[in-house]
This record gives sequence, structure tokens and C-alpha cells, in this order.
Amino acid sequence: MPERPIVESIADDRKNLQPGDAVLLIVEDDVHYARVLCDLSRDRGFKVLVATRGADALELAREYQPTAVSLDVFPA
Repeated sequence: MPERPIVESIADDRKNLQPGDAVLLIVEDDVHYARVLCDLSRDRGFKVLVATRGADALELAREYQPTAVSLDVFPA
């Protein structure tokens, strides 16, 4: 089984979510751009969840049921 590459983590708000919060799930593999999106989203009143891989995004979506999703997709 191949090892998963180590991905730099990005601080998100999963430990600070309250009922009624507007939550944006950011799915972005570019760590720098994900941080920019986090800052912009928080400026607009969103709490953010960040996933750098599709499988992680699905897990977060199931667990937290975000208000919105920003999905960065590259064609194969």
C-alpha cells in the first residue's frame, strides 16, 4: 500500500463551531491559496473547514454539514 504524502496542515475552525454558524468547507490542495481563502471567508463572517484531499473533504462534509463548499478541481 503506497504511503500518503505528508501535507502541511492549515488551522481551521472545527473546534470552535457553534450551532447557527455559517460554515465554509474549503477543498484546496494549494496550502498558500487555502490560507488566502480562509482569511477572505472569515472576513465575510464564515467559519472555515479545510481539506487538502477529496477523501478528507467528504469526511468533513458528512461530519459538519457545511453551509457552503469551495471546491478547487483540476482536470485530469
